[in-house]
Amino acid sequence: MPANKKKQNMKNLWKIYLSAFAVFLALGLGLYWWTNHALFDYELTPVVILEGQPVTPDIFVPDTEKMQGVTVLFHEPQVQAAPGESTVSLKLERDLRSIDTDAKLYVLTPIKEITHEFGESAPPLRAADLISNANIAQGIPYDVSFTKQPLSLDKYAIGEHTLQLSLNGAPFEVNLIVADTKPPAATPLDLIVMIGDPVRPEDFVTDVFDHSLGAGLFISFVEEPNVFIGRSQIVQILIEDIYGNFDIFNASLSIKLNESSPTFTGLPAVIESTVDNTILYRVGVSAFDDFGRELEFSVDADNVDPFTVGAYTAIYKTGDLSGNVTSVEVPVYIVSINVEYVDNWVNYTLAQILRDGMTQLEQAQAIWKCVQNTVSYIDMRGGVKTVYEAAYHAITARRGDCYIFYSLSELLLTRAGIPNMRIERRDDRWYSSTHIWSLINPDELGWHHYDSSITTSIILRDQRYFFTQSQAEYITSNFRWGYYDYDPELYPDVVYE
Repeated sequence: MPANKKKQNMKNLWKIYLSAFAVFLALGLGLYWWTNHALFDYELTPVVILEGQPVTPDIFVPDTEKMQGVTVLFHEPQVQAAPGESTVSLKLERDLRSIDTDAKLYVLTPIKEITHEFGESAPPLRAADLISNANIAQGIPYDVSFTKQPLSLDKYAIGEHTLQLSLNGAPFEVNLIVADTKPPAATPLDLIVMIGDPVRPEDFVTDVFDHSLGAGLFISFVEEPNVFIGRSQIVQILIEDIYGNFDIFNASLSIKLNESSPTFTGLPAVIESTVDNTILYRVGVSAFDDFGRELEFSVDADNVDPFTVGAYTAIYKTGDLSGNVTSVEVPVYIVSINVEYVDNWVNYTLAQILRDGMTQLEQAQAIWKCVQNTVSYIDMRGGVKTVYEAAYHAITARRGDCYIFYSLSELLLTRAGIPNMRIERRDDRWYSSTHIWSLINPDELGWHHYDSSITTSIILRDQRYFFTQSQAEYITSNFRWGYYDYDPELYPDVVYE
């Protein structure tokens, strides 16, 4: 075979080889393209998870027939589940085919802590409300619920409580803090008190309320008020609960001052005691301010000599918080007579003439008759000076003047408990002598004249032991001019009719 023809055959053979190789190459490239780029049906679901949950590719694959045999891979080595909405790049493989696609990932963040004001009402808790960014997954199906049903908020005690929930089966917890952060409420009260009266902070507020009232409240003065000053002042009251919540309330305090001088009760007109006998100056004596509050008082009896017969003076003194002072001088007579003898006679006599069930008016009449039967009138013109001395004279001598009659009557009336007081004629030109009798107020019938002297008993035949001011004026005008003429300013009003 010629060389040229042989060479031509070789060229044709290479062309055949090259054509076959091109066909095989085209077939291989076509198969490669078909394997990697041919489409297949698939479906992915958007995923909702909790912050911190691991993210794996398979969570995007629903359990459906369409996704059987499909392998899901991340394009990136690791997907960070940051809170919020994100797009995740995935690679889906089935047989020799693969598809690049994207899926939606929603990472939700639970609220770590919620607070509630103790004692206040609130709507029921909803699990969805405990996700801080739940709005990003609107329209995306997911399940968030309580794994332990909570109470209504107003049922929780003050303190910390754990709410247990789950999101698509993944558990999480939310801390519930129930606290009392509101100060107590109250209505302030303005007070008016008498000078010196103690006041408490509780006196200045009413309608006190706090949600934690059962745990106790502390009520105190911001600054202690001064109840000894005669002016109005603003008082600040602090009310605090055990959780440190407090408020300050302003109220007004007005102080009433004493307008009148203090008075004594039970103060004897005369104190009489036997030589070398102890004198009980304070027994039965009290002092009061014009608000009726009892006061301390002093007795100055330094000049009284209990071992020597004579006339002395004891000074009773008291003062109120407004500075008003009352001082009363009481004559003190140290006598040589037997005072105990007089007391025993008075007690014995009353036991004889008084009966159970008698009114004080009936008792006064019995006493008047007793004095009439005990003493005869005689003008003594001086002599004894004290009630006990006069009564002793009446008992032993059985005669005397108006002072003798009066003194024995006073002891009997006082010991019987009948209110009485001494009254004297006005010292004027009509009479050179005095006259002494009693005022009595039995059974609270009002003050009446009571004169046990024999002369008056002759004039007042119908009602000789108990007579009115009009009867006294009748005697004074028609029988003895000026006889019952006295200074009315020194004595209580006497019943007229």
